[in-house]
Amino acid sequence: MIKNSVFLTILILAFPLTAFANGVDFTNSSGTLSGTDSGLTLAGSTLIAVNGLGSGLITGTDLGTLSFSTGKLSRGSFADGRNVCCGGHV
Repeated sequence: MIKNSVFLTILILAFPLTAFANGVDFTNSSGTLSGTDSGLTLAGSTLIAVNGLGSGLITGTDLGTLSFSTGKLSRGSFADGRNVCCGGHV
C-alpha cells in the first residue's frame, strides 16, 4: 500500500511540473506491452526510475507498479505513426 501511495504522490507532483519542464521520463522494468487496433496496454511493470520532476533523477529497484492503457487508434496503424483517440487510464 505504501508503494501505491508513493507512486500516486509522484504522479500528482508530475502533472503541474510537466507544464514547465521539457518532459518527465519514467523508466520501467518487465511487464507486458500489448497492442491492437483497440490501443496499447502495459501491465505488470515495475517503476525503477523517474527523471524530470524538478528534484533530479529518482531511482530504485521497486518504486511502484506501472500500468496504463490508451484509447483506440484514430485510424491506420502504430507503424504508420497514427495517434490514439481519447480514453484510457493509468
